[in-house]
Amino acid sequence: MKYDKSYLEKYISNIRVSSVVQCAAKCYERDSCTYYSYSSVDESCFIHSQEVYEGNFTYRIDSKWKIYEKNPKVNKWGKLVFNAVAGSGIDTYRAYIDKSFEPGKYDNTGNFRSSDIDNWNSLNIKKVFVVIHANNKPTAEIRFDIPLGTNNVNWFSPSYVSTNTWNDLTYSISDYQVFSVIGDRQRRFYIYKNYDFCSQLEKGWLVVVDAYTFDCIFDEADNYPVFRHSIDTMCAFNFDDYVEGETFSIFIS
Repeated sequence: MKYDKSYLEKYISNIRVSSVVQCAAKCYERDSCTYYSYSSVDESCFIHSQEVYEGNFTYRIDSKWKIYEKNPKVNKWGKLVFNAVAGSGIDTYRAYIDKSFEPGKYDNTGNFRSSDIDNWNSLNIKKVFVVIHANNKPTAEIRFDIPLGTNNVNWFSPSYVSTNTWNDLTYSISDYQVFSVIGDRQRRFYIYKNYDFCSQLEKGWLVVVDAYTFDCIFDEADNYPVFRHSIDTMCAFNFDDYVEGETFSIFIS
C-alpha cells in the first residue's frame, strides 16, 4: 500500500505528546477516533475520524510519521485499559481505582482510563500486561496469567506472574515485603523485597511513586508521578542504577 498524504490531512485533533502510547490513549478517549498518527520527531499526535484506507494494517511508516489503526488489540500486549504519564500531576493509583476519573480533563497529558477496569469481573480476562516505556521503547514488562475470579486489584500478584523483565523475580508471595497495586503509602504498583532504612540492603524491582511520603532519595521528584524499575535484577534504588519510565500502561486480553 502506497503512502498517501491524505491520510494525515483530515483530523479532529492535533496535540503534543511525548510517546505513541500517549497518542493511542488520546485516540481511545474519543469514540469518533478511527485511527491516529504520530511523529516522534516533533511529538505530534493527530486524531482522525474517517476511514481513508482499506485493509487491516497496524501502522504505516513514511518518513517521520506512523499511522495506527484503532483496534482493541493495538499491539502484542492486548487492549490498552490504563495509561499513566510521568510528571503529569495525576495520581496514578487514584486514576486507576476511581471510576469517576475523567480522562477528558487531561487532554494534554495522555493519561487514559477505560471503563473495562470497572467491569473487570465480567470480561473473562485471562492475561494482563504491565508495560513501562521510556523513549518510545518498552523498558520493563510483566505478564500475569490470571484465574477466573480475580478483581481489578488482586491480579497483581507474584502467584500469577508468567513472564517478566527480570532474572530474579520469584513466584512466591512470601519472598516479598510488598507486591501489590495498593502498595505502601504513596508507593503504588509496588514490588519490593525488604525495608532497611533506605540502605544498600533495601531492594526492590518496581515502584510507582505518586507523592513524597518516605524519606528515601528515590521517592523524591520534581514532578509526580514517577515510574522506577530496576535493571535485570532487584536493586537498592538509593544506590544502584535504575530506569525512569515515561509511561506506565496496563493491557488486558
